[in-house]
This record gives sequence, structure tokens and C-alpha cells, in this order.
Amino acid sequence: MKILWKNPFSGAVICLLVVLIFFANELVVAQAVQLTNPSLEGRPGVGASPAGWFTCGATPDLLPIANKYCQIEQTASNGTTYVGALCDSNFYEGIGQRLSARLKKGKTYTLSVDLAFPGFYCNELCYGSFAVFGSSASCEARQVLWKSGIISHREWKRYTIRFVPEEDVEYILCGPYFKGSCAGKKYAAGILIDNFSSEISEVLNVEVSVRKACKGTTTGGAALKVFNGEAPYSYSWTPGGYTGQEISDVPAGRYEVKITDRKGEEAVANVVIGEYEVAASAVVTQPDCHDPNSGNISANVNGGIEPYRYSIDNGASYQASPVFTHLSAGKYSLIIKDENQCTVTVDGLQMIAPEAVPIPTALAESKATSCNYAEDGQITLKGQNGTPPYKYSLDGSSYLAEGKFTHLKAGAYRYYVMDSLNCIVDGAVEVFKNTMSCNVFMPNAFSPNGDGINDVFKAKVHDAVTGFRLAVYGRWGQLVFETRNPDRGWDGGNMPSGSYLWVVTYTNGKQQLMQQQGNLTLIR
Repeated sequence: MKILWKNPFSGAVICLLVVLIFFANELVVAQAVQLTNPSLEGRPGVGASPAGWFTCGATPDLLPIANKYCQIEQTASNGTTYVGALCDSNFYEGIGQRLSARLKKGKTYTLSVDLAFPGFYCNELCYGSFAVFGSSASCEARQVLWKSGIISHREWKRYTIRFVPEEDVEYILCGPYFKGSCAGKKYAAGILIDNFSSEISEVLNVEVSVRKACKGTTTGGAALKVFNGEAPYSYSWTPGGYTGQEISDVPAGRYEVKITDRKGEEAVANVVIGEYEVAASAVVTQPDCHDPNSGNISANVNGGIEPYRYSIDNGASYQASPVFTHLSAGKYSLIIKDENQCTVTVDGLQMIAPEAVPIPTALAESKATSCNYAEDGQITLKGQNGTPPYKYSLDGSSYLAEGKFTHLKAGAYRYYVMDSLNCIVDGAVEVFKNTMSCNVFMPNAFSPNGDGINDVFKAKVHDAVTGFRLAVYGRWGQLVFETRNPDRGWDGGNMPSGSYLWVVTYTNGKQQLMQQQGNLTLIR
């Protein structure tokens, strides 16, 4: 009989095999919870369950069934029979068994089982999957203990499941789980189950912490913490033959350690000790022109294990700060050492004596305002003879990489030019006022004959204008010339002599939108 069931714990449909477990005593010993009929033997049949097992959800099948039922021909991996189960988004099949002990939270257990994907089970399937859940009541999937990935192999394969319950477990729920639908498939998942281990065993739980080795050195290490066993423990590491709970001063590589407790319980841990490199660079700030002991070295480090220590005296002393200050002229080597004693050296750091530093000079040019009230004066500065790149300032505090200053009022200014060694040269420059009234003047005629006199029709701008546009139209209203650059004019092109209309628009220095127009005579 097929029934539908949804997992109340996860909200997803699951396929479950149920195992009931009673309380065990509280002695600190390793548990071994025996399974009944672990090879799932019984009379084959549709909806049949193996001896000692019961179902949860719909009924699975005990296989193989005569006449190649559902085209299942697989032979058992152990004994003569095994269980087949299907599931989809709203359907599952599973079996269960009652055992004699409760699994304890925080303990580590193992359970082994043989699994295979049938591929076709009365219908074509998408994938195989298998999950282990734990609960305190039958058919309740309260906690996920273990999940496989997609299972696609058709032959039997042994799986050893290792899990740590987050709370005490009275039921172990096992089986395929729904991982996603497949178009055109009646059932998404199916699994063949056989040959459980004879017991659910509590095992030693080993926690490994690793310290990487500096590349090319023997500075690596590893430490173990063992749970669930009985002390004292013995350790055997390979390679190396180490016998301690920790190893240190070893190179990078793969290690295997066998742990045995007082009762002879064993666990094997594979330990990988990696390696790393420390990479470093340095920024040198040269002594400036005013203080021969003002040089700095600043270190940049990555790839190591913090905290770092820094030295510029060949390792005689180290400091925590990556910045060395108050340095005088000379050659320096920077050594960086990390927490694992891994070092890297940055050589060739040069401090230049201030007396050997070239003192910069500057060229300063100014441009007068365009008219009597305009604030469009300019100052252009250019550093030379120092150590580039240069920076420029008109107030001695705020420096810019660009040496051109615009939108200036008429008046006297003090300029400052600083080179990369903080050497500064200053001077005075004046922006003159143009006393002409602020306006845009347009001529009424021009003669493009190449004599150098009135060859181009252009605006004479005496104002700080923006949004400039000059357009020239022919006698029929057609546009014959246009520019938005007040410094560009019309040379007449191939147009004949005659009368033309011009229109100029702009925003003046008082932020007023202006338009002027008039007639123009082209004389050839």
C-alpha cells in the first residue's frame, strides 16, 4: 500500500529506514549497539519487509523477486535478499528496526552499509541518494546525522557513515532522500540497501589542529585532541615515527597518525601540513630638505602568520610597528619575521642625504582677468630641477598634482612648489585686472583674403563666459558655420561674398543668459 508523508523536521520529503534504540548505562565505555538481521534476509516480495524490521511510510520491496520484478536483477551483496526503496516529492518507502541502546549526544558513531543505484525500478529514475536521520520517536526525522551526495554507481559500494548526534537518539532513520524533481519521471530517487554493519559503534573522535610550515623549512606542526576513548592514549605517526600527541618542527607534507586508547580502540587521522611564504614590500620616504633625520620606511606584508615583527638592523632587534621613522641617509635592509619565525628580507632601501638632494625651482605664469569684474584669472606653475613628481599650492597647505589654477580674482598670490622629497620653493605672482568693460564684441565684416588682416570672423570675448555658441546663417536661413569655442572663428569657407546673419549665445560672468545677433558682410 502506497501512502504519502512529509518530513515534519525539514519540510522536505524523505525516505527512511527506522532503528529503535533503548537507553544504555552511563559507564564511560564505547557503545556497540547490535543490529538484528543486518543483511536484510527474508522472503522476497512486493511490500515485504525483512525479518526483524518494520516500515515507516509506504512499503518497500524485498528483492530480488522472481521473474525480474521491475527489471531488478541485482544479486544481494551479502546473503540472498536486500531492500529496494523509492521516493519523490510526496512519496517515500522505508523499513526500520528496534534496537537496545540510546545513542548519546556529542559522541561519535559509525555505521556501514552497502548501497547501489538501480537506474530503473519499474520506472526510469533520476538519481540515487541516502540519508541518516535521528529522532526520539518512530517516523520522526528530528536531526540530520549524515547525507550522501548523488549516488549513480550500479554496483554495490560500501559506505562507512560517521556522525555525532546533537541530542540523544532513540531512532535511526535511514534511506534515500528527495533532492529535486526530474521532468517526465514518476519517481525521482531510488536506492538498493543491503549488508548493514552488525552494530552501530562508538568510535574515537579525533580533532586535529595544524600549523603550516614556512616554505622550505621545518617549522610546521600539528596537535591532536581525542574524545570518546579511555586515557591514556598512544600515538604512532608516519612518516617520522613520532609518538607524541603533538609534532613540531616538521616540514610540510602528508602524515598519518594512529591513535589507540587504553582498551585498544583505534582511530586513524590523516593530517596535511601545508606551507606558505611571507611576501613583503617597503615604501621609502626620503629625508626632506629641512631635516636630515626625517626619512621613513614603511613595510607591507602578506602571506604570513600574524603578528609580524620588523627589523632594520640585520635582526639585532625587532619592533611591532611596520614603520621606522627618523632615519638618516644610508642603505637599509628590512627583515620581517612572522609568528612562526618565517622571515623575508627587502634589500636595497636607500636614503639620500639632504645635501645631495637637488633643490627645485619653479616657473610661474599668470593670465589677467578678461574684464573689470570677471574672476577668471589664471596662474600656471611648473616645477623643475628637483625630484619629480611635483605638487603645487597657492596657500602652502593644500597641494595639487596639477599646476594650473583657474577662476582667480585679480591680485597678488604666493605660490609653493614641492617635489617628491618635500623640498619646497615659493615665490610671488600677480593676476592683473583687465579694466575693459565685460562684454562680447562681434565685428560686422571680414575679408578672408590671406593678408593677415580681418581674415577670420570671431568673437572678442572680454568676460568669463560659459555655454558659448556662435552660429552663422546664409541668406536663405541655412546654417553655414557653428562653434562652441569662443577662440575659434569662421574663415568663410567656400561661401561667396555677401551678407550673412550671426547669432551668439552665452552665459556671462554674472550668470546671466545672453543672446546677441547681427549682420555680417563677407568681402572677397
